[in-house]
Amino acid sequence: MELEGKTAIVTGGGRGIGEGIARVLAREGANVVVMGRHADEVERVSHTIEASGGSALPVIADVTDWASLQALAAKTVDRFGGVDILVNNAGIEGPARLLEDLPVEQWDDVLGINLKGVFLCSKAVLPAMSARGGGRIINIGSIAGRRMTFFGSVDYTVSKYGVEGLTPHLAWELADRRITVNSVC
Repeated sequence: MELEGKTAIVTGGGRGIGEGIARVLAREGANVVVMGRHADEVERVSHTIEASGGSALPVIADVTDWASLQALAAKTVDRFGGVDILVNNAGIEGPARLLEDLPVEQWDDVLGINLKGVFLCSKAVLPAMSARGGGRIINIGSIAGRRMTFFGSVDYTVSKYGVEGLTPHLAWELADRRITVNSVC
């Protein structure tokens, strides 16, 4: 149990890749905060973790809402004493469309969740990680952030390129606080 005594927050933890990440972190001994927008999903994953002997906290929050992310960090600290790991997994992809057919609302939604969400979540946990003397931020990227793909729209590509640019900048900025920042795709 490599992560015994550590606390991890997984955004978008109620299904898919986020659920898998939350379960593995719990299996390795971490306390896991399963965060998402849908109560039924985060509660189901949290119950599954606890039924397997792990410790989990379901939290409803929106990665684009600063107040809910501040509350997420506070709930995590209240329950587990701090934050050691943040997995920025929450993400969406709208229907693949050409620029001329891409609604502005879709652009805003995808960039808001996929890029602004990574920024806001990282900012929200920074005080708690700093108080612990360090931590890990892991951003779930995409091959679309390393090279243009033909499977999505420009909104998704730009959001993932943004995550790939934000990651090394945060790694540089937070290194003196012993917080590492990496992306995985």
